[in-house]
Amino acid sequence: MNGGYTYTRTKYLEDQTAAFEGLPLVPIVPKHMIKAFTNYAPVDGPLAGASLGGSVTWFSSTFGGNAAVFNADGTLRTRSTIVRQPSYAVLDLRAGYRFSERASVSVNIANVLDKSYYARIAATGRGNFYGSPRTVFASLRYSFE
Repeated sequence: MNGGYTYTRTKYLEDQTAAFEGLPLVPIVPKHMIKAFTNYAPVDGPLAGASLGGSVTWFSSTFGGNAAVFNADGTLRTRSTIVRQPSYAVLDLRAGYRFSERASVSVNIANVLDKSYYARIAATGRGNFYGSPRTVFASLRYSFE
C-alpha cells in the first residue's frame, strides 16, 4: 500500500486591486488531495501468480474565473466567469495474472464509477476539460529474453 496527501494554500498578500487580497492565488488547484493505491499479489498457494489492485484519488472543491464587477451605481460592468468544481473522487481497479516469468496479462478499469468531473477548469466558455470517462483496457506481456 502507498498513498499521499497534499495541502496547498495560496493567497494574494497584496494587489493593485484590493478586492483580490486574501483570495486564493490559484483557485483551480485543489486545497486538499488524497491518493491511495494498493496491490495484492500472493506468492504461494492456489492464488500464486494472480494480483488485484486499486487506487482512489480525491480532490477538494476548486473554482476558476473571475467574479462579476459592478459600477459605482450598482449596475453590472462584467458578468461572472466563475466555474465551480465540487470535490470528487475517482476509483481505479486492476487485476492480473503472471503465467510465467515471461508472460502475464492484466485488465485495468479507470474511473470505475464513471464519475463526470473537470480535470482542468479555467472560466466559463474556455479552458474547461472533462476527465476521462470509465475506460477498460487489457495488456498482454511477453518477454523474449
